[in-house]
Amino acid sequence: MAQCFANLGCVVFLALGCGQAAISPAGDSSTAVNSAQPRAIIRQSSLVLRVENLEACGSELVRATSQFAGFVGDSTVGYESGVASWTVRVPADQLDAFLVEARNLGRLMSETTTQEDVSEQVVDLEARLTSKRLEEKRLQNLITEQTGALEDVLAVERELSRVREEIERAEASQRSFTDRIALATVRIEARLLERLPIVANAPFGQQMAETFSDSWRVLLLLLKMGCLTIVALVPWTPLATIFALVAWRLSRHSRPRRPVELGTFIDPA
Repeated sequence: MAQCFANLGCVVFLALGCGQAAISPAGDSSTAVNSAQPRAIIRQSSLVLRVENLEACGSELVRATSQFAGFVGDSTVGYESGVASWTVRVPADQLDAFLVEARNLGRLMSETTTQEDVSEQVVDLEARLTSKRLEEKRLQNLITEQTGALEDVLAVERELSRVREEIERAEASQRSFTDRIALATVRIEARLLERLPIVANAPFGQQMAETFSDSWRVLLLLLKMGCLTIVALVPWTPLATIFALVAWRLSRHSRPRRPVELGTFIDPA
């Protein structure tokens, strides 16, 4: 029993020692990023546009995205609210050219661009992956060369399983970094013209034009609603006519008849 615990302690000591030995040089390398290495930059942009047609804006956006070897991810179109949004991914080196095209999809209301330098995180992640892979290899060698008790083998296998889980998580983070660095993210929001209020500090001529335009749209909307109301009432017209005639007949028959007044008859003889 004592020998079993001694072997188990030796195995854990070797595994932890190997891991620390592998981490030390990697940790030194993660303290500074090589100046000759390209910086790892995550680029993101957001645009707010004012458009006349949401469907046309979406179609033009898909065309422009394909032109720059990108793709449209999430999209939401609110026909009642008059607001649509898209999430676009384009190659990072094509972002500036794509933004030029995107601004032409409507009237640009606002634009935001951010750049996040993740070079140190990427270098640190690569160092930790190298360390964990070396630790995994040494644990595999321990299992291969292990000739002791079964408990010792199981302890090393548990340690190996833990290391592999850490490697998988680190690899997932590395893939996420690689994707966000290679492809820039652009979030575009489009709003219909009539959904936006008039800007108070806009030129007076622009305010007049926008007021007239909004008033004209409201008038057209009211005419459209009136026409639709008439069309909706057409199927009910015959039934309403029948009910009106029946009601008129009933009200006519229910009225009391006025008595006939007889005049005084005078005999001419």
